[in-house]
Amino acid sequence: MFLRGQIVGKYKILSTIGTGGFGTVFLADDTWIDKKVALKVPHKQNLDFGELLREPRLLATLSHPNIVTILTAEKQENVFFIVMEYVAGETLENMIVRDGALDMARALDYTCQICNAVDHAQQSWRPAPRPASEQRPGRRQRHAESRRLRHVAVS
Repeated sequence: MFLRGQIVGKYKILSTIGTGGFGTVFLADDTWIDKKVALKVPHKQNLDFGELLREPRLLATLSHPNIVTILTAEKQENVFFIVMEYVAGETLENMIVRDGALDMARALDYTCQICNAVDHAQQSWRPAPRPASEQRPGRRQRHAESRRLRHVAVS
C-alpha cells in the first residue's frame, strides 16, 4: 500500500503503526504544517466513494478525549485514506505482551475509558427524541387508555 518515505499528496509516510480488520494505519508527516498524523487506509478500496466516506463522516461528528479526532479524508493516487490525529503511545497488546496481564485497577480504568467513549458515540448518533405531539401512542399509553375505557364501560 504505502511505503516508508513515500510521499502521498502532502503526507510523507514514516512507518506502519498497525493493521486490523478495516485497514492499515500509517504514521505520516503532514509536510505543510510539520505535524505527525495517522493515515488509515481501508483494505477495501473498491467500495463506492460514499461508502468509504461513511466512517470518517460519522467519526468527525465526535469530540471526546478517548476518541481520536478525524482531520479529513482524502483520495490520492487512487487510494482513499482517513487522516486522523496521531496519539503517541504504546498499544494495549504490546503492554500485555511485555508485562503480562493488567492489574485490576488499570484494567478497570481502561474499561471505563472505552465504555465512556462508546457511550458518547451512541448518545451523539442517537436521533433526537420527537416532541410528544408527533409521537404515536406507545404500548404503555395504549394499555392505560384501554384500562380506562374498560373501567368506564363497567361503571
